[in-house]
Amino acid sequence: MAVLDRQDEDLQDEFLISFDTLPEAVQTAIFSELSLGGAGLVKQASDAEMVEFAKSEEGAELIAGWGSLASRNVTKVFNAVRRITNSLSASELESLWSWFEYQDSATAIAILWTLAR
Repeated sequence: MAVLDRQDEDLQDEFLISFDTLPEAVQTAIFSELSLGGAGLVKQASDAEMVEFAKSEEGAELIAGWGSLASRNVTKVFNAVRRITNSLSASELESLWSWFEYQDSATAIAILWTLAR
């Protein structure tokens, strides 16, 4: 999983263990999204989307790191999250968001970075 490339071995193990606790439908939706590869033409995020993404420490760090690509990458992340969540039930969504909120900052950044590839 590309998200693991940026993590040390202990965090990789912790991530995989926590990922395995997700419902199968959530895991499938995430794997499906990751297998799509990069998107083609992507519009730039609106100012409102940029503000929303930057509200978290992780989002702000990614925007700074992406530089001139930030607007397009924010759109890629939002699109990927929308594709993942569209197929999930309310309880699966709750599991997904609980799992994501459990991740430490470095792992959350790696997940979002991977979704923007």
